[in-house]
Amino acid sequence: MVVSCILVGAGKGTRLGLSSGKAFLEINSRPLVVLTMEKFLRQRQIKQMILVVRREDLRKARQVVKKFFPTKDIDIVPGGATRSQSVRNGLAKVSDFSEYVMVHDVARVLVREKEIQALLRHVKKQRCCALGSRASKTLKRTRKNAKGYRIVEHVQRNDLFEIHTPQVFERKVLQKAYEKSFSKDALDSSQVCGKAGYTVYIVPGSSDNIKITYPQDLVFAREVLR
Repeated sequence: MVVSCILVGAGKGTRLGLSSGKAFLEINSRPLVVLTMEKFLRQRQIKQMILVVRREDLRKARQVVKKFFPTKDIDIVPGGATRSQSVRNGLAKVSDFSEYVMVHDVARVLVREKEIQALLRHVKKQRCCALGSRASKTLKRTRKNAKGYRIVEHVQRNDLFEIHTPQVFERKVLQKAYEKSFSKDALDSSQVCGKAGYTVYIVPGSSDNIKITYPQDLVFAREVLR
C-alpha cells in the first residue's frame, strides 16, 4: 500500500490572535506541524509527505523540517487563499506511484495513530473515507428573522457525525473529483468527492480530535499532551 499524505497548515491563526502561521504555534516547545507530522511519518504505508503552508511561511517551514526531520524528504508547497485551494496545491505534488492520498489538518494535533491505521484499512474497500465522531450535542435548525434566530426544526442526531480529518481516498478518485467538482469554498475533500458523485464513508473516531481554532482549544490540547 503506497500512500501520499497532504498536511494542510496554511491557516492564519487569526482567531488565536497569532501574527504568524498557526502551524508553528508551539505546545511543549514543539510546533504543531512537528507534533502532527511525526504521527504520520511513523506509518509505514505513507511513502510521501507533502506539507502545505502559507507562502510567507515557506522559509520557516523548511527550517523547522530541517531541524526536526533532517533525514526525511518532505515536499513543502505554498497554500492558496482557501483551504480547498491549499489541498489542490498539495494534490498537484502527489506522486503517480501513490495508490491513495490522505489529507489532514496540521491543527488536528490530537489525532490518534490507531485512527490513521483504521482509515487505511477501510479505504481498501470503501475508496473514500473520512474520520468522524458521533454528534453529541443537541442540535436545532434555525431561520433568521427580524427578532432573531427562530427554531424551525429539532434535529435528530442519531445518524449525524462531526467530520474530522484525516480523510483518505484512492488517488485517481480524489484527482478526478478535484478536476470535476473543485470549489474554492469547499469545506473539505469529502465534500468535493461527494459532489463529484463518489460515496464517502465515515470511520468513527474520537471526539477529542479537535481542530485548534480558538484559545480554549489550545488549552485543551496542551492539557492532553502534557
